[in-house]
Amino acid sequence: TVVTITQGGSGDGTVVIAAGASRTANATAGGVAAGTVAVSKMQPTAEVAGSTRAYAGEGTILIAGKLDITADATTMAANAHSLAGGFGLAALVALESKAIVSGEVEAFIGAQAGDISSATASPDISVTGSVVVDADASMRAYADSTGVAAGAALTVAKIKPTALVNGATRAYVRDGVELDAASLKIEAGSAAGDRVDYTAEATNFMFGLGGLASINIVDADAKIQGTVEAFTGAPVGLGVGGSPTGNIVVGSVITIEAASDMDANTDLDNVGVGGAFAATILVTHSDVAGMTRAFAGQGADIVATGLDVKADGDYDATAESVAVAVSGGIAAAIVEANATISGTVDAHAGAGANTAPSSSVGTIDVGGGAIDITAIGHMLATPDITAVNAAGLA
Repeated sequence: TVVTITQGGSGDGTVVIAAGASRTANATAGGVAAGTVAVSKMQPTAEVAGSTRAYAGEGTILIAGKLDITADATTMAANAHSLAGGFGLAALVALESKAIVSGEVEAFIGAQAGDISSATASPDISVTGSVVVDADASMRAYADSTGVAAGAALTVAKIKPTALVNGATRAYVRDGVELDAASLKIEAGSAAGDRVDYTAEATNFMFGLGGLASINIVDADAKIQGTVEAFTGAPVGLGVGGSPTGNIVVGSVITIEAASDMDANTDLDNVGVGGAFAATILVTHSDVAGMTRAFAGQGADIVATGLDVKADGDYDATAESVAVAVSGGIAAAIVEANATISGTVDAHAGAGANTAPSSSVGTIDVGGGAIDITAIGHMLATPDITAVNAAGLA
């Protein structure tokens, strides 16, 4: 099948392939338990998955004046909220809120990223003007827990809010594709404009009041494990395929850019008050472990006046904790805050790091033009702790 779009009438020969999505999941649990022994346990979980894809897939033959392929998930949000209270001679509150975002947003030409390109079905795209392949997304996971435990003798509260973003946003032109155009831009986010946004946030407020003893234990986790990629050729870690005669021929500088803003935050406030003994124990983990990657990969044969490959990741991890223990006898506030940046920003040509080169590694011909390959990481990890012990006895 051949699709030909030409100028004429009121049209300008532009082909637009676009996909958009907005997904939100909310989970809320709340309740109060009262009695001699009061137990309140809540486990709300909110999860957003699914895929948003715009593409000219394998077998496509297209002739046009311009080609725009865009996939945009403006909102992928998971929100988990828990509120619980326990009141009695002994009171126990257990809260475990989970928010997870794990979808995919992709704009591409050729085979999908998880598949090896077919040698007999590579697309043939001929465009007299520009080709734009653009993917953008906002993925946010938010988990919060609020609890109150009050017992005439003993209160115990155990809280674990968890927020995780491990989705993927990709823009790419695969190996074996035959593409002729005046210009080509492959973009998953833009450092100069709209970055792909991944945010994970876990928050908590807990108050425990015990006539004899009060113990509050909180373990909060906010983590980014997502991927933002823009590339030509075969994905990193996947074998090279596609038509051996496919070439990307462009009459100007080819731009390949991946730009992200990834934030993992925990914010906890806990107060324990006990007549004889009060303890507040906090362990928090904020980790940006994501990948921002741009590359001219294996199996892509490129002819252009220049090549600009740029990966730009803005990674921030914050852990803010306030723990207060008040007792007429013994008080203890134990706080451990962990803010970690373990992610990667990668820009390259050819085989990726720790990947064996293929026999079809590809070629890049820019004549007398320039090849610029740039990786920029803005990375900041900030733990912030406040712990207060107030007791009649040390």
